[in-house]
Amino acid sequence: MGLLQKKQNSPTTWRLLILTVFVILTSLLFQCPINHDAGWYLYAAGAILDGAKIYLDLIDVNPPLIFWLHIPPVWLGRLLNCSAVPLFNSFFLFIVVLSLTLSTHILKKVLLHLPRSSQYCFLGVLIFLFLPYEMPWNCFGQREHLMLVFVTPYVFASAARLMGYPLQIKFAAALGLLAGMGFALKPQFLFAYFCIETYLLVAHRSYKFWKRPESLVIFLYQALHWGYIILAMPEYKAAVLMILPVYGSFTDPIPIRYLVAYSALFGSAVISFLILRSNKLGQLLFVAFSAFFILALVQNKGWHYHLYPTSCSAAMLIAFAILSFDQKIKKTKKLLLATRCAIILMFLCLIVLKAMPFIKPFSKITYPFGESLNQLIPIVKQHAYGKPIYVFSSSVTPAFPLVNYAQARWSSRFNCLWFLPKFYTDVTATEQAFPYHGIAEMDMLERSFLEKLISDIIKASPTIVIVDCAPWLQGFGKTNFQYLEYFSQESRFASFWKDYVFLTSVDTYKVFKRNPRQKP
Repeated sequence: MGLLQKKQNSPTTWRLLILTVFVILTSLLFQCPINHDAGWYLYAAGAILDGAKIYLDLIDVNPPLIFWLHIPPVWLGRLLNCSAVPLFNSFFLFIVVLSLTLSTHILKKVLLHLPRSSQYCFLGVLIFLFLPYEMPWNCFGQREHLMLVFVTPYVFASAARLMGYPLQIKFAAALGLLAGMGFALKPQFLFAYFCIETYLLVAHRSYKFWKRPESLVIFLYQALHWGYIILAMPEYKAAVLMILPVYGSFTDPIPIRYLVAYSALFGSAVISFLILRSNKLGQLLFVAFSAFFILALVQNKGWHYHLYPTSCSAAMLIAFAILSFDQKIKKTKKLLLATRCAIILMFLCLIVLKAMPFIKPFSKITYPFGESLNQLIPIVKQHAYGKPIYVFSSSVTPAFPLVNYAQARWSSRFNCLWFLPKFYTDVTATEQAFPYHGIAEMDMLERSFLEKLISDIIKASPTIVIVDCAPWLQGFGKTNFQYLEYFSQESRFASFWKDYVFLTSVDTYKVFKRNPRQKP
């Protein structure tokens, strides 16, 4: 036990362990495919470099910052004549490392009351949380992930301020700039900023506490960011007003398994807060957790990455509570050692479990994707490499990241048919023919979407068209909706579709290839 006690107090041992965890997670990250939203924004960044305009040629509800952040890896990929996917991972990994570096600098002060080994243990938790991925989709590079990475140093710095530790003005301003970018990724993220700042004003009992350099920089960044959007990008407002009425079609109840898991997580976070109620960092983490949890509930999409900030802030809070709680117990040495070893073992087990899909003989797949994408990628590469394709689906997948990995081009200003389900919310599962709206029956909004999409497709003339024929469609549920039947009501599309022949089937997808008719 004496040797083990000596080893666990050695900074070198902990640094090597932290580095090992970082290298393993990073290597696994580069083997995991990018998520669907990252694929869309990488494609959009390339289109912007080619002259496309956001919210006109690329319809999206998010502010422009997420598009701008994807431009550097795409630009560098073109400069080096290589794929932007690994450069995407490298670029955002650099941002993660920057955030971890800033956080480590602050945590040396905030966690000063804990042993050095506990500080390293908490840093290991941060690394694990900042490098997230799940099979078959990961949330690395999602807006929620980037927001947390950008904002975390600001949260730690706020705790340091409350504890009386000074921060250099330039350092604090840099933290504010990062946090400002994080809060600007989605308008609703500003709710978390207001919650944190309100708590800080109440805790410090002085409105002058708001005049911290990092807080002023965040406020200035938001003013410039939203001012630029309002004055220089009026098309953003038009896009939002067009999208919001139909965006609610994806408002599905959060799955029961999520509710159970996050109820348990919420309970654990509350218990951790009670343990840390007199600790400034614990209080701030609980405020952040509560704000993120409310945001996830209000969005009510049931998408796992919306719950990512909630999970991570709760994990930080629980880990910090465990590391702080054993300091209060008299028999600290054995308990402290056992606690750290248990946390290390838990995270190593999680790493091994996450790595198994990539390790033979556990893996039976060629690409680290779902089975459908495994088959679609070589088909699209063979028939439409560098050419336009289109996927009729109300989900962003499989179009993205299929376009990215098959190195094809996209054929529409919309990333998928997310708008369609809104117009048929009153239709339930039935054996009868689906009650499509005729062209004359469509309201102005549905007809506008239909005309824009058909115009895009006819103009691009995609070489490959993939149709989602699953019995359950995102947004529609289990109905008899058929994309080709719906769009063939429009005469231009019906005539255009005659140039396509069936190529093959992949799972629930039918693949068609363009074969123009010979003119007489």
